[in-house]
Amino acid sequence: MKNNAKTTYNGGLYFFAMFCVYVLFAFIGQSITASVFTFGSRAYNLIVSLFPILALVCITVYAKIKQQKTFKCLLLLNQFKPINLLLAIMLAVGMFLGLGFINQIIINGLESVGLTIPQSTVVVKDTGDFIGYAVTLCLLPAVFEELFFRGVLLNDIKEYNPLHVSLFIGGLFALYHGSLSQLVYQFVYGTLLTFLAIKSGSSLPCIIAHFLNNFTIILLEYLGVYLNLLNPVVIVVGLIVLGVFLTVLIKGYNKQNCQSLPRKYYANLYSVTGAILCLSLIILGLFS
Repeated sequence: MKNNAKTTYNGGLYFFAMFCVYVLFAFIGQSITASVFTFGSRAYNLIVSLFPILALVCITVYAKIKQQKTFKCLLLLNQFKPINLLLAIMLAVGMFLGLGFINQIIINGLESVGLTIPQSTVVVKDTGDFIGYAVTLCLLPAVFEELFFRGVLLNDIKEYNPLHVSLFIGGLFALYHGSLSQLVYQFVYGTLLTFLAIKSGSSLPCIIAHFLNNFTIILLEYLGVYLNLLNPVVIVVGLIVLGVFLTVLIKGYNKQNCQSLPRKYYANLYSVTGAILCLSLIILGLFS
């Protein structure tokens, strides 16, 4: 195991900065967009969905310059193999079918105690909506979220214990999405995506898995197909696929040969502040 001699890690700072930039874009951008386009229209929805992407792009480019890394380095393409494509597909299928029910259970549980979770529903009315959302809600988030979380944030700590690193980045990934109903699902997904990036040596399979997950939702909505994710058969099939994925993923993993992620890399002012701010917005959403 190579000893990582780095004493500083700017991942927490980048996460905090990305959150601040996103809030700024959302606050100013939504006001401008609402004054030009009708609220809820296709143009309005597509433009608003770009604000978190723009924040990711800004901080990713800044980090690339700061770290003196190319986008090729952020993609971690050096060890990509065909098997990683299969793993990406298995992860997307296994998560969507096997654990997709978690979101609905959380929603039902909170509603049973009188709490309403704000949900952003995507309505795909025609081909124009389908193409637009396929780009703004599927392709762009898959590329830039992975470049940021499995590129920028992972870049300086990928040589530490994969489990520790994956849990850390998975937690930030879940908080970034700002949805209480999806918090558990996104945490598990973010953790597995990070582990996949470390195991494969590339964030490209993560982009593929991420895109497939988002695109499936848009495609089913466009086709008018309803998939009951609470169906036991669907869940079992998904869990089997996810189990095979995990078996292949953790093959050869030996925690004894991994150096633990130092606390100062995740329990720092910027990481904690960014996490608290994200969590605060999630909680406030319950009472808004």
